[in-house]
Amino acid sequence: MPVELIDEQELYEALRPYRPDRAAFELGVQDYLRGRAALAEQDPIRDLPPLARAAAAVLPLPLLTGKAAGPTTATGVIEKIFGILLFPAVSFFLLLGASFFSYSAVRNTKRVDDSEPRSAQYYEAAIKSWWREHRLAAFLVWGVALLLIVLGATDWLFFFFIVSLALVVAVVRGLAARQLGNRQLLAGSLMTALILLAQGTGSISIGDGNIHFLDQRVVSIPFWLGVIYMGGTIALSPSVDPNRFRRHAQRFGIAAAAFILVPLMFWSASSILWTTTPGSIRRHVEAFDRAKFHSATWQQWEIPARWAIEAGLSPDLTKPRALLAQEVAGKQDPYVLGSAFRTGLVHPEQVAELRDFQRRRDSLLGAPDSTRSERNSPWVSGPISSPGQQDWVIRALILIDELSDADRDHLAARLHATLQASLGKEFDTLEDVLTVTQLLAAIDRPVRPEQYRKQVHNLLRDRHTTNWGGFALAGGFSKYGNFRRSDPASTADAVELMQIYGVPEGLDLNWVRSYAKPRALGMSSRWTNAVTRQRLAAIPGVQPPTWWQWLYYERNLLAAVVLVGLCIYAVWLSPVVHPTAHKAT
Repeated sequence: MPVELIDEQELYEALRPYRPDRAAFELGVQDYLRGRAALAEQDPIRDLPPLARAAAAVLPLPLLTGKAAGPTTATGVIEKIFGILLFPAVSFFLLLGASFFSYSAVRNTKRVDDSEPRSAQYYEAAIKSWWREHRLAAFLVWGVALLLIVLGATDWLFFFFIVSLALVVAVVRGLAARQLGNRQLLAGSLMTALILLAQGTGSISIGDGNIHFLDQRVVSIPFWLGVIYMGGTIALSPSVDPNRFRRHAQRFGIAAAAFILVPLMFWSASSILWTTTPGSIRRHVEAFDRAKFHSATWQQWEIPARWAIEAGLSPDLTKPRALLAQEVAGKQDPYVLGSAFRTGLVHPEQVAELRDFQRRRDSLLGAPDSTRSERNSPWVSGPISSPGQQDWVIRALILIDELSDADRDHLAARLHATLQASLGKEFDTLEDVLTVTQLLAAIDRPVRPEQYRKQVHNLLRDRHTTNWGGFALAGGFSKYGNFRRSDPASTADAVELMQIYGVPEGLDLNWVRSYAKPRALGMSSRWTNAVTRQRLAAIPGVQPPTWWQWLYYERNLLAAVVLVGLCIYAVWLSPVVHPTAHKAT
């Protein structure tokens, strides 16, 4: 076909009215820069990264901004301490510095010559005298440790571990000054403290209030290893007790304790040793043959099942289909049917067995196309109430190919109205938003993400919670707006929404990673959290944590290793004594 070319000058003149005014643009930029300068003058740390703003509470401002410090708001001692702990470089500097000085102090401890043999009674009386003098301080330290562990205040627990390095040095020097710094007594004294810390960090779920990529029960492993070392040292060293039977009983008790501690350490490390893989998720999906809590169990199973199907793992669904056949012959719970349709368990011929199908179909669409008229059978319009209960009806219509283009358009209008309503209600769940979004895609009317991105992002930010305590874990998403407790299923729904609508600005995904991390306990949410981690890693543009972040968020484990290492080092440097029954003082 012929093409008529336009003169370049004519094109230039035609577009001239749409050219921006250079002078107005320049004035606008200058006004913006002057405004930013004024804000920076009022608040010099306004544009710093979050961690740098936290560090500004304790570090000189010129080191961070390169500018002279202006007037700043004074912060309390607590805020300053947290500022230190929130700044990774400062945290590692504290740990490194405390470790260096503690090890040096232990190495340079002046040890009084204790080569002269003394009786077991002398050592027993001397050590009891030592503990009587320091009993109040010991109880205070143990009380603080247990309180921090129970509360899950891991930032403060890290600081407590650093302080504990100085406490170990004080114990070593105090015992050495009283001629009690021998290997046997020092190992026994330090073993008591390590047992307390191991029990606390291993039996109580710490770390729920802060970001961690590992189950914090792994912090107990270095302490248990330290206990085993101390016990072995006591068992292999000459005993201060002259009674042979008690010596053998003590050694037998230490061996039995070690036999128990080894599996206990494996249990504490189970979240690391037995990770959830795609293969194990597929096997879990295939093994589903019993719904202990009915619809709740089905919904828990659906999350890994849908992911396994989407990931192309091709699980064998024979057992779940047999379980569905029992449901179809019985109660026909709408939530169970929804899970079954979404995972492809239902065959077209089974739709005829669903007793409530026709009534629900008419409530969604009105009368069928063949009998519908504007006068006596109008369209049913407006938002769909309880989309989670109606989901299976729409999917059944798709399965048996009973949706015309007009039906799909009408359903799309109702689903958009439902989505708008759900995004503005406090008591609607993230599951409802995800269900409607998925249904729009199922009827070939997929949502345009940019249309609802702002509203969905606002909802995700609102439902994300870092509240913790009272068995609540921080970092996930709550089911309802007024119920600020993280929920595994809601967190999985939130991550699926982020796969569609993107990650909201300002939402730290490390909190979500921390919430969904593998745990030694909480087996009911194991598979849900595993899928959440898989989906989180698949979001476009999301980068995995850096090694620096891993070190920083697992600083408690590093501090525990350093603390136990100091205890072992102190015992290793201590002399071995051979007490006798000949000299009592």
